[in-house]
Amino acid sequence: MSHKNRIKFSVGLTRLLASILAICLMMALVALPGCDNSKVTAGDGNDPAGGGQTQEPQIDPMADRSITDVGGREVTVPGVGALKSIYYTGATAEIFCFTLAPELAGGTTYEWTAPELELLPKEMATLKYLGTQSGGKQLNLEAIMAEDIQLIFACPVAAPTDKDISDCDDLQNQTGIPVILLNGSLEKVGDTYRLLGDILGREAEAEKLAAYCEDRLKAVTTPKAQRGCRPSRKARRMPIPTSSPAPSMLRRLRPNRGWVCPMCR
Repeated sequence: MSHKNRIKFSVGLTRLLASILAICLMMALVALPGCDNSKVTAGDGNDPAGGGQTQEPQIDPMADRSITDVGGREVTVPGVGALKSIYYTGATAEIFCFTLAPELAGGTTYEWTAPELELLPKEMATLKYLGTQSGGKQLNLEAIMAEDIQLIFACPVAAPTDKDISDCDDLQNQTGIPVILLNGSLEKVGDTYRLLGDILGREAEAEKLAAYCEDRLKAVTTPKAQRGCRPSRKARRMPIPTSSPAPSMLRRLRPNRGWVCPMCR
């Protein structure tokens, strides 16, 4: 055998032995007694890199899971990967969900007119009106079930009451569809978005909307002095608008000083 052929043979044999060794090592790891495939240990207590932390098994996005809504109700809902169609008991819940995950809308609580639809995304025209509990109206339960709705959201405009909880239980029993109760009160908008983000698998988008709403609410409810806001002289002494109610009364109350903007008082 020539020197060149011996080199090729040696390289090939080395690669073969390395492959066999790798296979044996993997088989040995699998066959280790007491090995738990449900969790992977990142390191023990003496390993400064691992820190003894344990990585929990990943959650199956298609599996059902349990959610506790704002009424304290334990509701089993579809996994975020299996959720394709949702509905609402009224306009408030629809607005929350549509601003977060419009592609999941299984219908609409509005009876849109042609001029209104011209201002909305084209997909809105394809959504069926399935009824609403707002304004003394009723949900079309048969239509909701026929549209394969997987999850229904109820969101009163104030803090939920015992009646809201009872209504959700009744609706869930009548349709066999899980119903989640939300809190539509102004001071809970951020929390509502975060709960929806968890249920719908839109955590990042929900956090952005929650932070924005909380920031705007803080801006309009914090006293002007605490905000460090001082309107300019021009803003504070605007001319009295001709459309202002009782402008003569304003002049009597603030003679020769002009009209003061209500936001700058």
